[in-house]
Amino acid sequence: MLKKLAEQLQKSPDAEKPADPVAELRKKLVDFGKQASTLPPEQAAAQWLAMYDLYAALPAEALRSQYVTNYRDQLRTGSFFEQLPPGSAWDALITRLETRKTGDAWRDRGSQLLASVLRGDAAASSRVLKEIRAAMEDPKQAAERPMLDAQMLDMMEDSFEIAGGSDQWAAVFEKRLAQMEKAGPLYVGGSMITPPLVKAVGPEKAEALLRRALAIKARLVVNDEETHRLAVRLALQSIDQLPSPQWTLVRKVEDARLYEALAKRFPRSEPQDASDQARAATVYLASLVAENRIKEAAQFATDSRGILVNSVGGVNGSVMEEASRQSLSRPFNGLLRELLSSDPSLPYWHDYIQLSAQLGDSDKALALLREIVARPNLSLEIRGALRSHYVDALLAADQVEEGVKVLREKIQVEAKATNAAEKDLETQLKEMRSDGNRTLPSPLTVRSKYDDHYRVPLPDALEMDCLHLARLGHLLGQPELVEEGLAAAIANLAKVSDYQEGSSLEDIGLLMLQTGRGPQAEKFVSEFPVRPESGTSQLASLLGDRTEKLAVIYHLAGRHEDVFKLLEQSPYWGAGDLSGLDTNHFEVPLLFAAAKALAVTGKKEEALRVVKRLIESRGGYDPAYALFLELGGDGREAQLDAWARLDRFQERPLIWKAKLQLDAGRLDEAERTVRAAIAIDPSDGEEGKGDRMRAYAVLGDILEKKGDAAQAKIMRGAVEAIRLSENADDWWQAGLLQRAVKMYEEALEHFADAYCIQSRLALRYSELGDLARAEEHYRRAFELMPESFGRIESHCFGCEGTFSNQRAQDIAERVFTQLAAAPGARPQVFYLLGYLREEEGRYEEAVEQFRQAVQLDPDYFNAWKHLLDAAGRSEHAQADIEKATLALLRLDPAMKHDNVNFSGIRNLRVLWDAILAAEKARPVREFGPIFRLPQAALAMEQRQKAMIAMGQGETAGMNQEMPGPGKNLREEFHRNQALNGLDGLLELINRRP
Repeated sequence: MLKKLAEQLQKSPDAEKPADPVAELRKKLVDFGKQASTLPPEQAAAQWLAMYDLYAALPAEALRSQYVTNYRDQLRTGSFFEQLPPGSAWDALITRLETRKTGDAWRDRGSQLLASVLRGDAAASSRVLKEIRAAMEDPKQAAERPMLDAQMLDMMEDSFEIAGGSDQWAAVFEKRLAQMEKAGPLYVGGSMITPPLVKAVGPEKAEALLRRALAIKARLVVNDEETHRLAVRLALQSIDQLPSPQWTLVRKVEDARLYEALAKRFPRSEPQDASDQARAATVYLASLVAENRIKEAAQFATDSRGILVNSVGGVNGSVMEEASRQSLSRPFNGLLRELLSSDPSLPYWHDYIQLSAQLGDSDKALALLREIVARPNLSLEIRGALRSHYVDALLAADQVEEGVKVLREKIQVEAKATNAAEKDLETQLKEMRSDGNRTLPSPLTVRSKYDDHYRVPLPDALEMDCLHLARLGHLLGQPELVEEGLAAAIANLAKVSDYQEGSSLEDIGLLMLQTGRGPQAEKFVSEFPVRPESGTSQLASLLGDRTEKLAVIYHLAGRHEDVFKLLEQSPYWGAGDLSGLDTNHFEVPLLFAAAKALAVTGKKEEALRVVKRLIESRGGYDPAYALFLELGGDGREAQLDAWARLDRFQERPLIWKAKLQLDAGRLDEAERTVRAAIAIDPSDGEEGKGDRMRAYAVLGDILEKKGDAAQAKIMRGAVEAIRLSENADDWWQAGLLQRAVKMYEEALEHFADAYCIQSRLALRYSELGDLARAEEHYRRAFELMPESFGRIESHCFGCEGTFSNQRAQDIAERVFTQLAAAPGARPQVFYLLGYLREEEGRYEEAVEQFRQAVQLDPDYFNAWKHLLDAAGRSEHAQADIEKATLALLRLDPAMKHDNVNFSGIRNLRVLWDAILAAEKARPVREFGPIFRLPQAALAMEQRQKAMIAMGQGETAGMNQEMPGPGKNLREEFHRNQALNGLDGLLELINRRP
C-alpha cells in the first residue's frame, strides 16, 4: 500500500489534470483564424460552424470556470466574430446558417439572425427578432430560454435600425419616444438626441414627433438647422405646456425670444439644468449685443450673474464674435468695464483684458486693475484673482519689473493664506478627535473639502505662481528670482493636491537641471517625502514614479552609470523588464535613458535591443535614431528601410537614412532620401523642441557638401527661424507677450516662408490688438499652407486655432477660393477649404471639398480623416464614412496616426476582408522581454505570490493590455454597430439554461 501511495505521489500533477474543453476550443478557434484564408470556402465555413456548435454545447459551468482569467482570454460568442473566415467563405457560411436544422428551434432562429447580420440585411434581422419576440410570448417556448428579456430585443432592434442608416434613425427616435410616453410619470428625465427629422420624414410628421417630444420631461438635443428651427417655433407655441425648460434649443442669437419665454415660464431651474441655462444665457447676451441694446445687456448680466457664472470660461465666444461682427466691440468693451468696476468678482476679466488689447486700450484695462486692486474692502479671494489678471496684464504690456513685483506680493499673500488654512484644518481635526469621532477624514480628504470651499485650490495656485516666478527668472537671466521661486515652491509642495504634487515634482526637477542645479535636483527628487496617507498600491506607484524621475535626471546630467545602477538595483520600477515600461515618458522616454546607460556601460547588444523597441513604439523620436546609428553595425540602412516601409507617413527613418548616406559621402542618394522625407510632412510640426525641421538641417549639410552654398543657407535659415520661434513660445507662455512677438518677427528675418511662424504671428497680433499686422500675416500664412502641407501634415506648432475668428476665416476664404480656381490646384487647397468649412460648421460643404481632395490624391491621409469626421456630422453621407474608414485602414494598417472606429460600417464582409488585409500589412511588433530589471522582477514575483495567496487569481496585480483601436482590429470589428450586443443575445438563444 505504501509503495502504491509513493508511486502516486511521484506522478506529475499535470498527467492527472483533466483537459480543459474551453481552453482547447479557444486554442482551436485562434488557430483556425490564422489559417482560414488558406482553406477552400466550403471547408472554412464548415470548420467555423462546427466550432460554433461545439461552443453552444459546452456546459455553463465550464464557461464560468474561466472568469478568473483576463477578460480578453475568455471564450465567448463574440470570440467567434473575431475569428470569422475570409469574405470569400461567407456565402457558404450564410447558406449553412440559413438552411440547417439543429432540432432546437431557438438555435435555428439564432443561426438565421446571425446569417442576416453577416449578409447586411437589416430587414431580415428585424423579421427574425419579431419571431424571437413572438416565441418569448409563448410560455412553453419562453421556459426554454428564461434569461431572454424584451429589453435586450429592443436594444438589438435599435442597433439594426441605426445600422440601416440615417433614414432609419427617425424610426428609432419614434420608438424611444413611445417608450417614454408609456412610462409616463415613471420617466425621470434625460436626453433625447433628435435626428434630422425634417429631412428624414418631412415637415408634417417631424412637427408631430417634436410636439410629442416637447410634451415629455426630457432634454431635447437638436443638431441640424431645419429641425432646430421647427423645434424652436413649436416650443414658443407650447411654452405654457412645456414640462421642463428646453435651454438646449437656445443656440443662436435668433433664438432670443425663446430664452425670454423660457426664463419667464421657468424662473427657477433645477441644478441639473444650470450649465444648459448658462450657455443659453450667454447666447441671449449675444443677441442683446447684436441689437446694440448695451444697457439692457448690462442689466441682464448683472441680474443673471448667478446663471452666467456657470458658463465655463467667462463670456461665451459667440458673444465676443457677435460683437466683432456687428462692429460693437467698443461699446461691448465699455459694458464689460462697467460691470467689472461695479462687481470685480464677475468672471469676465480675461475677456475684458483681451478685448481691450484688440481695441488698443490695454492702458485703460491696466488703469482699472490698478484702481480696483487698491480698494481697501476687497475680499482675499477677489484680491488674489485680480492680482493674477494684473500680473498677466503687466507682463503682456512689457512692464516686467512691476509685473514681477506684483507676482512676488501675490505669492506672499497666498503663502500666508495657505498657512492660515492649514492651521484651521489642524484645529478642525483636534475638535473632531476631542468629540470622540472615530471616522476622522484623511488629510487629503479634508484638504479637498477646503479647496472646494474656496472654489480654487489655494495651495495649488500658490505652487503655480512660484514656478511662474522661477521660469521668469530663468528667461530674464535673474537667478535670484529662480532661487526664490523654487524655494517657495518646495516649501509649499507638501500642501498641494496629489495631481499638483506630481506635476510640480517634474517642473521643479527640470527647472533645477535647466538652471545648472543638477545635484540639487537629484537630492530633491530622491529625498522629498512620500505622503504618509498614501495606501500600499499608491505608495508603490509613487516610488516607481520617483525612481523614473531620478533616472531621467541622472540621464540629463550625463550620469549614465548611475542610471544603470538604478536599473540593476531598484525594486520600485513596477515591472520586471524594461518592456513593461516602454510607454513611460518624463522629459525623455525611460527606454532612451536606459539604452544610453547600457551603451555607455559597454552593453552594446542590450542597448541596441532596447533602442529598437523604443523606435518601434515611438517612431518619431530623433535621439533614439541618433543612438541607433551611433551603436553601429552593417544592417543599419536596411533596418531604417524596414521601419520606413512599416509606416509610410513617418519621415524619421528616411531623415536618418539620409544622414547615414551623407556621412558615407553618397550625396545624391542622401538628397533624394531627405527630399522624400520632407514630402511626407513638410511642416514637421509634431516633433518636440529642438527636433523640428531636422530634415532641412540635413538637406542644408548635403547641399553645402555639393557646393550649393546659397541653397544650404536657405535651409539653415529655415531651421534657425524655427529654433527662434520655439524660444519665443517659451516667452509667450511665460506671459511676456510683446517680447515674444519681437522674437517671432526676428525669426521671419531668417525664413519668411515659414507658414507656421506667419500663422503664429497672426494669432499673436490679433490677441494684442494690432489687427492690420494680423491680417497681413494671416494672408501670407494661408498662401504658404498648400505648399507646406503633405498628406499627413501635423499642423506645425502655431497654426492651431488659425481659423478660430471671423477675420481669419474671411481672409482664408479669399485666399483658398482664389487658389482653388487656378488650373492644376493642389489637393491641399481643397483640403484646406474643407478644413475651413469644418471650422465654420458647414459640414455638408466640407464633405464636398474633402471628396475633391481625395479624388485628386487617393492616398491623402488627412483628407480621408477629415472626410470621415465631416461625414459623421452631415446627413446621408454613409458612403463617405465607409470609404474613408476603409481608406484610412489601408493607408495606416497599424493605426499609428489615427484610431478609426468601425461602428458605422454596414458592409461587414468588405470590412472584415479589409481588416484581414491590414493584419497582413501590419508590422510584427515584438512584445517579449528586452532587459531584465532584477530587483524589480524579484519584488514583482513576491507581490504576485502574495496576491495568489489572497485568492486574487494568477493575473492579479499585473498590467494587462487593454483592448482598443490600433491594438486589436478584430475586437474593433466586434464593436461594429450591427454586432454590438449580438453576442450576448446569441449566448442566451443558443445555450439551454
